[in-house]
Amino acid sequence: TGPVLQQIRQSKDIEQLNGVLECNQLNQKYKYEAKFYVEIMTCLNKVSKPDETMSWFTSARNLAVDVNARMYTAAITACARLRDVKRACELLKETAETGPI
Repeated sequence: TGPVLQQIRQSKDIEQLNGVLECNQLNQKYKYEAKFYVEIMTCLNKVSKPDETMSWFTSARNLAVDVNARMYTAAITACARLRDVKRACELLKETAETGPI
């Protein structure tokens, strides 16, 4: 898993990230460790793809991944980039009520 995470972190644009995801057969249909979601979401934010960041966040939740503080941070960052104040506030409230892992 280390080399894959490193490839994700080093992706400089969406094409490169999609290539890494495709090459390693990573997609939103399967459940992965939380660290994969964090790295993918962080990279998507970095390459200005907040919609896709939120899509991965939703997938993680739907697949019962233990959503942690770093995933919430990436999702809230995506909401800020989307100017979705309502959703960002919902996520902040959720973290305050349940406390992320």
